[in-house]
Amino acid sequence: MDKFIFIFDLDGTLIESKNSIISSFNEVFLKNKLKPTTNIEFTKLANFGSKFFIKKKFPNLKEKEIIKINNQFQNTYKINCTKKIKLKKGAKYFLKKYKAKANFYIATNKPKFSSIKILKFFGIKSYFNDVYSGSNKNFKKPYGNKLREKISNFKKKNKVIVIGDSEADEKLAKINNIEFALIKNGYAKKNLKKFKKKYLFENFFELSKILLNDY
Repeated sequence: MDKFIFIFDLDGTLIESKNSIISSFNEVFLKNKLKPTTNIEFTKLANFGSKFFIKKKFPNLKEKEIIKINNQFQNTYKINCTKKIKLKKGAKYFLKKYKAKANFYIATNKPKFSSIKILKFFGIKSYFNDVYSGSNKNFKKPYGNKLREKISNFKKKNKVIVIGDSEADEKLAKINNIEFALIKNGYAKKNLKKFKKKYLFENFFELSKILLNDY
């Protein structure tokens, strides 16, 4: 094998972004005289995109209204995406440690513009070979055909590991028959014990030690 390929999720995995997203949603909801969301409600409906979230939260809204509010959210979040966020513990250490023997990619359903802005904000964009974003449905997790094609090519010569925090990341690993590392305290809805994963870790210092012992 040539190298390791690490495919990282972004929200809940590399970054703590919940407060930033909720704040942007509520700014738009209040502007449209709609009920704000809460931490608990947002977590239940996260991972499927902003339009899905709006539709589920406000089932009586017409499609035209949902599109308008979603566009407002996207524009607001572009401005706010680096506010109230944190890099997960040990993330930069992990990237520095494994860069010599691994290639890093982002696979996120977050808009690409915001994803790159966040990576630049934390000074880690240069570590990543590419960002695959759900802005393009062909790269949307877990079933995007272009994303699956990329992973299939990676697997020919490399060991590929998905690093994520939720059911979408677990499914991405499962359907592509690759290993899954699950970080705690992300957007997972089911009990962590029920995930099909090779690794379960608290932070990236811990994951680094686990991989060092394994390989």
